[in-house]
Amino acid sequence: MFAKFKTSLPNVDGKVFAITGTTSGTGFVAAQTVAELGGEVLLLNRASSRATASLEKLRAAVPGAK
Repeated sequence: MFAKFKTSLPNVDGKVFAITGTTSGTGFVAAQTVAELGGEVLLLNRASSRATASLEKLRAAVPGAK
């Protein structure tokens, strides 16, 4: 999913990304992609059960990500 997005990004290793709307959709995909490529992701969501679930899902998908 979104393979072209992943391959079109420059080197993100060690860079920090602040991403909004990461509970679903494009924001979630962007956060997961950056994490997979070695970037550090700041999830900018309102506190909610959806935000907590999204964080848990990202941690499961990309163990050891920042």
